[in-house]
Order: sequence, then C-alpha cells, then structure tokens
Amino acid sequence: MEIGIGQKISQERGKQKKTQQELADFLGVSKAAISKWETGKSYPDITLLPMIAAYFNVTIDELVNDNAQLSKEEIRHFYQSFSVALEQVSDPSALEEIRQFTRRYYNCYPLVLQMGILLLNHLDQLPQSNDSNQRQRYLEEIKQLFVHVRQKSTEREVIDQSLKLEGYLLLLLQRPEEVLILLGEKVPTILPAETLIASAFQLKGEEKVADAIYQTALYQYICLLINLTTNYLQLLLNQPEKFKITVRQTEEIIDTYNFKKVHPLLVVSFLSASTVGFAQLGLGEAVCRQFHQLVTLMETSQSPTILHADAYFINVDQWIDELILGNQTPREWPLIQTSLVQLFEQHPAFINYQSSEEFQRYLGRLKRLKKRGEADE
Repeated sequence: MEIGIGQKISQERGKQKKTQQELADFLGVSKAAISKWETGKSYPDITLLPMIAAYFNVTIDELVNDNAQLSKEEIRHFYQSFSVALEQVSDPSALEEIRQFTRRYYNCYPLVLQMGILLLNHLDQLPQSNDSNQRQRYLEEIKQLFVHVRQKSTEREVIDQSLKLEGYLLLLLQRPEEVLILLGEKVPTILPAETLIASAFQLKGEEKVADAIYQTALYQYICLLINLTTNYLQLLLNQPEKFKITVRQTEEIIDTYNFKKVHPLLVVSFLSASTVGFAQLGLGEAVCRQFHQLVTLMETSQSPTILHADAYFINVDQWIDELILGNQTPREWPLIQTSLVQLFEQHPAFINYQSSEEFQRYLGRLKRLKKRGEADE
C-alpha cells in the first residue's frame, strides 16, 4: 500500500524515536504543523523536503517514494506552492525544482498532468521565455509531459485531458497537421452521459443526486460555450455583424447564469478577447464599453480566481471540491492582472486608443488594481 508524505514522516520519526517537537525545532515550524502533516490535514512546503530528508538521513526520493500516488489534496498543495515560487522573479531555481519533483512522481499521472498545466499557465514566468527558441523548447518539454500521461495512464479522464492539451501544445508549436492526426478532422458527436446518470438516480428516488448531476453538467457546458465563443471571435473578424451578434448573445448567457459571480475569470477572458476584437474592427465605442465591463468586473470581484456556486448552481460545490485544484483556478490573480496591463498597453490593436482619455481612464484603473494587488502580496 502506498503511503503519503505525512505518513512517511511519521514512520521515520517513530523509527528514530524522535518527537514531533524535536522535528519542529529543527525545521523552525510549530509542533502543530508536524501533527497536521502526519494526519494529512496539511502538507510540508516543498522547500522543507531537503531539510526533512536530511534530518532523517534519507534521500528525498526515499522520503516521497518514487512510486507513490499523491492524493488530490497533495497535488493541489504542491501545485499552489510551485505556482507561488514561479511568480517570484527572484527564484530562478523553481523550474528545476518542478522538474525534479515531476521526475520523482513520474508514475503519478494526475500529478504529471498538473505539472504540465502549471508550466503552461506560467510560461511567461519561466527563465528566458522571451527568447523564441527557448520558448519553443519549453513548449516541447511541456508537450512531452502530456504525451507521457496519455500513453501511460489508465484513467479515462486523465487521458482525455492529456490528449487535448497535447493538441493545444502542437498548435502553439505551429504544427496543425499533427493536431489533426491526433484529434481527427471532424467534430465528434457528443453523446452526454450526464442525462443517463441523472435519470438513473432519479429512478432510484435519489432526486438530490440527480439534481446535482444536472447542475454540474450545465455548469460545465456553459463554461465550454463561453470558452468556445471566446476563441471563435478571432475567426469572425471578417464578419463584423456576426462578431457583434456573438458578443451580445454570449453576454446574455453570462448575465442569465450570473457567471460574473460564478466564474469571473472565464468572463474576464471573454471580455478581453471581445475588447481586442472590437479594436481590430475599429469600433472605438464598443472597445471602451467592453474595457469598462472588464475593469469593473475585476474591481468588484471579491475572489476572482475562485470558482463559486450561487443561488442557482447550489449543488455544484461537491463537484468543485473534487477537482484536482479544488475551487482554485490554475493562474493566480496578480499574474492575470499583469498580463492584462501588458495586453492593453502593448497589443497593436490598441495603438490608436492610447491617446483616448476614456481608454486611458480604464487603463489607469487597471494599473491601480494591479498595484494594490502587488502591495497585498
């Protein structure tokens, strides 16, 4: 039976007849922290692993167990720890730590998948990522993680995610033919199992479970719809009227299902794409309207990188909790703020708007929001 890091610490401490307090004093943490590690309520920071291994006179590989399968909570913890490390510009060693950690857990396919997603979402924070050749090497490295998971995992959901992410990396690498070979050239027929599963629970008299399944499915399909239209907008630039209709109809869906509260980050992405599109179409009034919506949403969202239930999607909390990252989105809010400021300052579509007082007013609000976020860190 595989054991987790906390259990391994407890096991080594028992073997060497060390108390929790003795270990805590050596590491500079509280005795309560050691207790929480050993009971699985929390996990040691990644930076403490070398010290823990040294204290017990074991290697880090022995401490974490090369063949161990991490729990979702453990994967979530390490993802968030590495995410913070990557966002610290002064910590160039973070990438190598991630590589070493991934190699140690190379047989834990959900972990490898999330490490690939982590690197992809923080691509701009990787060393020398502004060099095009180095960036290509990073993309190839990340792609190989997804290939490894797709080829080795036996979990259908993990394989499916890896397959699609591999296709996305191939697109970023400008290899469209390989994308079509990998994913096929036709849109697959969607045969959703959710209705069948929900109906089965309904027949069993478990209507609350059936309701949660319908809500979870609806939540995911709305997310998918917003994401699809966000990507579709760039293709509609040669059809201005259809572009405007698509934006309007998507906004109606967002408002109908209260997605500015439920999934604000997804809406931020849509508003960013629509603002860029209107700028490329030369529709200044629409540019400022979308930019205003975007900044206002960012200012009013209490926790924009957290997935929310609301009065309608009241039964999706359990599904959200079961996600690998829980209710956290893959990118941290300060990083998103920085990216947006760069987008509106540097994107060629906004060159003609830099002299607009209204545009600069919204850009100033965005910059102030970013500065407040940096001060809070």
